[in-house]
Amino acid sequence: MSLEILFIIISEMKQNGNQTNLSIIFNVFLSDFISSDVQPIGYGRLLTLINKRNTSKMLSLLLSAGLSALSFKVLTPDNFDNVVNGPIPTIVRFYTAHRKYSLVLDEQYDLVGQMYEGIDGINVAGINCGKYRHFCYKVGVSMAPVIKLYTRDAVHEYEGGMSHESVSRWATGITGVHPRDLVIALRQPNGRVFKEMLNNTHCVFVMFYNPWCVSCKKFIPHMREVAEAYKYDDRVQIVANDVDLYKFYNWDYDLKSFPDCRLYCKDEPDPITFTGKKTAEDLIDFINDYCGTQRGLNGRLNSEAGVIDDVAQIVEDFLTKGKKPHYINDIELYEGTKYYAWVMREILDKGDDFVFDEKKRLNEMLDAGTLSPDKIDEFQIRVNILGVFASYLE
Repeated sequence: MSLEILFIIISEMKQNGNQTNLSIIFNVFLSDFISSDVQPIGYGRLLTLINKRNTSKMLSLLLSAGLSALSFKVLTPDNFDNVVNGPIPTIVRFYTAHRKYSLVLDEQYDLVGQMYEGIDGINVAGINCGKYRHFCYKVGVSMAPVIKLYTRDAVHEYEGGMSHESVSRWATGITGVHPRDLVIALRQPNGRVFKEMLNNTHCVFVMFYNPWCVSCKKFIPHMREVAEAYKYDDRVQIVANDVDLYKFYNWDYDLKSFPDCRLYCKDEPDPITFTGKKTAEDLIDFINDYCGTQRGLNGRLNSEAGVIDDVAQIVEDFLTKGKKPHYINDIELYEGTKYYAWVMREILDKGDDFVFDEKKRLNEMLDAGTLSPDKIDEFQIRVNILGVFASYLE
């Protein structure tokens, strides 16, 4: 691959907002342009190599594209046997940079590598059959992409879908080695995984798109922003399904034009069509309305989360008509008011300043950025409820 071709590919992908993982393209560039034996390397070593070729401008472009090192070991004919015949089971993907279907699945296999990275008992590797065509023929691969699992006593060929979930599930079934869970914001599942998501998730927002659709490309960055907001909310999944890669979506979901944006809710018999503006703000409002998630684009719950309108009058009476214990009994009759009752007891014990001191303490912890996603939601709800009390004391 020449520098000129690489420059055109990456420039086009950046211009069109294509978020496909570029690491495999970079690896092809390294193996073709620098050395046949090159392995994935860090940016420091990369800088040295590329500067020798007077290509610092290309390096700058690659880094600005958010390129990361490959998460699987790159094989060559020289090291192939040593790796696959070793004591550790090895997943090998036979790929080529010259077939579109192989290229578009590179991101999924890179995720497989991430899932098993640092996990004892299994290796993840890949070999470029475009570069080593005769060697791939020699080991029984005539058409890429193909995935095989090499164990001590057998070679297993994978026959399922190419999503990282499907590949890892297959490998675990043979080796018993479990990968780590990956939290991926914008999902791009195959048909089987997509159906599992529809069956197991409260809300699934999906855009069916064609890669040549200009408005689809413009909407994907907005979808990615919303997906990041829901990244740790297991009630919602944000999906972009490429109907050129998985053509069966066209028939299975009766697609007529693109983008086709739908929200599948468990409590709705039919999908809900998204007809709003193709912006992150409109999309997250749409999802919040139908899914009851009350989440902002920053990923935090909004100021209404956890607030129960039905008990507002009890809070007001407690604070303005004398802090009587019976108000606590009254509020506990409502579902979801445990924290309300606790705050009221603390006010009786410590005074009104407790509300402001506790709200300040929780906000400082939220701003520190050290809490787990679950704790962030829990503390934000507490802050919101404290805000209700504070509104009657200010």
